[in-house]
Amino acid sequence: LALQQFGSYGLGDARHLGQNRFEVAGARCEFSGELVYEGGTIYPSRAKAVDVTDLPPVGQKRLRVGFKTPIDLPLGFPPSPEHLLKLIRQRLVLLVNEYGSGERVPDFKCKGEVKPIAKHYHRLVGYSRRSGRREFWNCWTGIADYNFEEIDETGKWLLSVGKVLGAGAKSSFGLGFFDFI
Repeated sequence: LALQQFGSYGLGDARHLGQNRFEVAGARCEFSGELVYEGGTIYPSRAKAVDVTDLPPVGQKRLRVGFKTPIDLPLGFPPSPEHLLKLIRQRLVLLVNEYGSGERVPDFKCKGEVKPIAKHYHRLVGYSRRSGRREFWNCWTGIADYNFEEIDETGKWLLSVGKVLGAGAKSSFGLGFFDFI
């Protein structure tokens, strides 16, 4: 609904001229495969909730990761395998402690390498209501090939969690979502 409202206003500076508007045609639940939003109607019964502890670990050690929404990476793109898992764990900890039972998220062990395939820099500007000042985020989208030479079961599970929850901070802004391609 927020995206639908956002679309009615438009994107960028030309939105003031009535341009760059869009409409959300539909939204599909990743877990049920069914449309949960279509033609302006929400179908909550079509959405399937999943407990992240029930997600199966990723089986492969070589992954091509597509960063669909910008991810905040001040040190550049792509994040190392260890850093990617750390960012996924960070997001999970924030969600568990804020919305969940506060249980401990296990540590992981991994070693590997990453090779960038495509990358695009985005300098995003936000405004903090808490501090009353502007913030600048160094964000990236792109594609990277990951080769996990060593990865434990927690790390494999965290990769599955990351596919659902994303990685890093600022999830409320839609940052840090990725998929395996």
